[in-house]
Amino acid sequence: MVAVLHGLSPLLVLGPHYWFGVDETIYLSQINRYAPPSFFSAPRSRGVTFLAAPVTLLTDSTVAVRVWLAVLSAIALYLAFRPWLHVLAGRTAVLAALLFSTIWVVIYYAFEVMPNYWSAMAVVAATGYALRFLHEGGRRHLIAVGIAMGLTALIRPSDALYGGVALAGCALFARTDLRRRAGVVAAVAAGSAAGAADWVVEAFTSYGGLGQRIQQAQAENGGPGVHFAGAAQWRTLAGPVLCRNGCHANASFLYQWWWPVLGALVVIGLVFAHRSRRLAVLLVPTVVGLAMAAQYVLGVTYSAPRFLTPAYALLALPAAYGAISLVRSVPTRAPRFALAGALALVLALNTGIQVNVIAANLAPASSRSSTALLADASYLKGSGLRGPCVLLGTGRMDVARLAFATGCADRPAGGAALREQMEDGSRVLWLGPGRVRYPGVHWQPLELPEPTSSLPRRAWLSTSQPLGPDSDARA
Repeated sequence: MVAVLHGLSPLLVLGPHYWFGVDETIYLSQINRYAPPSFFSAPRSRGVTFLAAPVTLLTDSTVAVRVWLAVLSAIALYLAFRPWLHVLAGRTAVLAALLFSTIWVVIYYAFEVMPNYWSAMAVVAATGYALRFLHEGGRRHLIAVGIAMGLTALIRPSDALYGGVALAGCALFARTDLRRRAGVVAAVAAGSAAGAADWVVEAFTSYGGLGQRIQQAQAENGGPGVHFAGAAQWRTLAGPVLCRNGCHANASFLYQWWWPVLGALVVIGLVFAHRSRRLAVLLVPTVVGLAMAAQYVLGVTYSAPRFLTPAYALLALPAAYGAISLVRSVPTRAPRFALAGALALVLALNTGIQVNVIAANLAPASSRSSTALLADASYLKGSGLRGPCVLLGTGRMDVARLAFATGCADRPAGGAALREQMEDGSRVLWLGPGRVRYPGVHWQPLELPEPTSSLPRRAWLSTSQPLGPDSDARA
């Protein structure tokens, strides 16, 4: 029931026609039948592209992509928390899945072509099956660990690195025989290596080597070294979905209070686990969750709330254990029911607040931007923009969305990119404040009807036809 509600939630809150964000268009453009691949930057990996490919190879329907991913997200939630039904009491696993699925970040990204939710589900499954193998044995559990870690690495290699190291470290300290501990470590390492192979091979074929790709990826996230983004994550608990380059988000305590409540429930869960000799079990998801949060709290210079999705999924397990243990610790029946009702009311209240973040803070602005961008795409196609074509210019992020909507490629702005596309025979749309020069090519000026905040109003479309005495291009 929790998995079904989770799959329905984004379709009900955002609707199946909710158009794609910047990162989604980049991922979707890699494998599809209607748009050329967009520029694929160094930090990205292709796992989510493969998830969407069965639909994008057949249709360009937004509804089809949204419904497909909503169904997959429900299945992923069910499969991720299923091993925990055996590791912890059944109610604990169900409540953990429910707590996790009511966070706005989880609802918002459940049907999006973005990696964080999917890597979260993979690492939750890997952690659960690792604990099952450590306590029960069974080759199928070990195989499941390897598959889950492989999926994590395929979707987001850095998540596999931080989560895998933490999980392997916990396995080494487990109170069981050496063979089982070594088995978990081997499964984590082998699965992660297999999943990351695509990213590593692509590093050598497209980025000049593994070291070069890692350096480029670090440069996009603020460079190597320790950076503290915890305060930025705290301020963006009510959005926006990305806060960098002068963003000044500052959520009120109404949207922040669930963080200290989650932390308190995790501590309570660990205390009760210690009393019932279950501490070793609950410490594993806690340690892995904190390790996966650390890479985004201490490793980047900006905030994207989705980064913490894997941490929320793992910390929901000790938090749920804490909530149930707290209710069970009340000795008499009436106060116990009163406490359970109060906790249920708090969960319902927080769910309403979380949904309000989407409905009031995120969806309206995104819908306005998408409507304007699709209007621009329709105008450009009506003005003669046809494939093969490429979009160049300022406003890099919205250029990628506009390119996807028009069926064109996009490239970073610059003279080299312009020359490459001209020699290719592609039509070029230049989005920028001034005209662009290229020998023997004339440029048709266009006015975008609905420019977004990062797109200029004026655009220039390359044409082989002279446009009169004013057609001489100026830089």
